Amino acid sequence: MRRPARALLLAAALPWALGWLAKASPAAAQVHWDTSAEVGLEKRFLKNRPLGAGDASLGPLFRATAHLALLPLARVGVYGMLGLSPVSSGPLRTQFGGGIEARLVPPLGLRTIHPFLFVGVGYMRTVTPAYDVVTSQGGFHTSPTSGGCLDIPLGLGATYRVRKPIEIGLVLGTRFSALCHGDSYPDNTTPNIPTTVNTAFRVPSAAGTDVFGMWLGAIVNFEF
Repeated sequence: MRRPARALLLAAALPWALGWLAKASPAAAQVHWDTSAEVGLEKRFLKNRPLGAGDASLGPLFRATAHLALLPLARVGVYGMLGLSPVSSGPLRTQFGGGIEARLVPPLGLRTIHPFLFVGVGYMRTVTPAYDVVTSQGGFHTSPTSGGCLDIPLGLGATYRVRKPIEIGLVLGTRFSALCHGDSYPDNTTPNIPTTVNTAFRVPSAAGTDVFGMWLGAIVNFEF
């Protein structure tokens, strides 16, 4: 008697199970992804600055990202960045690069407001042009330099859905720099000492070694 009862129960539950799978399979087959553009202001922090040189000041930062949803709450993708970092002791530094980035979306169940966390790892290139410095003791001519650092972005943000797929919001982030190398990042533990080259002075145009930066920006996100 037990086996027929189990068979009857299974037969009654089978249509319900098949219906549930039919509804769930299209949703599971959907691939969700997003792409975004950011613009903001970033403050870079430098160490090993030349004697008498100031720290970097605020400069514009532009970022673009794209992510693919591997899990409901986790997305993996790429990012690209372009930043301008002015320093008081030299010309405007140009920094650009990119890498991979993960975005985590907390399950808060909000329909129009979507907070998120992000972390990534990539590479940042720094380029500084040559420039002339005039002092009371004479003129200095600097050489153009370039270098690079490991780039580790980390931060949080929140977007408001204007209408699908457009979202706007704010991002607060930081970018850590490590393993810096190249002419833009010499050993600045001692002051730069000018050397005579054809009766002109030539000194490195390095402003110091990047440690990290903090930025606040506006984001436009497209959710698909």
